[in-house]
Amino acid sequence: SEQRSFDEAMANMHILYAHEFSLTFRIETLTPDEVWEAMKENEQELVTVWDDESKSLKAKPLNKLMHNRVFYLERGWCKAEVEWSSLRTVNAQHQRIDGRDSKGSD
Repeated sequence: SEQRSFDEAMANMHILYAHEFSLTFRIETLTPDEVWEAMKENEQELVTVWDDESKSLKAKPLNKLMHNRVFYLERGWCKAEVEWSSLRTVNAQHQRIDGRDSKGSD
């Protein structure tokens, strides 16, 4: 079944991140507050997200979504990605590519 395949893939996700032949690129900064607020005010600005009710991807205005401004490295899954990626022999195979810290400063 699709759920079983998904569960099996998730159970081995750490292998993908730690594998010597894979790369991990991270963008840790959050959308700047002024951009976030402008998008919330504009109903024409849509973000494609999973919709549980329709069981499909849907474009929705930002103000209809749950607000989550938790910094990248304070999120459990993101921390796991960094830790697993750090297991590679060559640390250059996991890189932060936005050049700013997770709180938005240089």
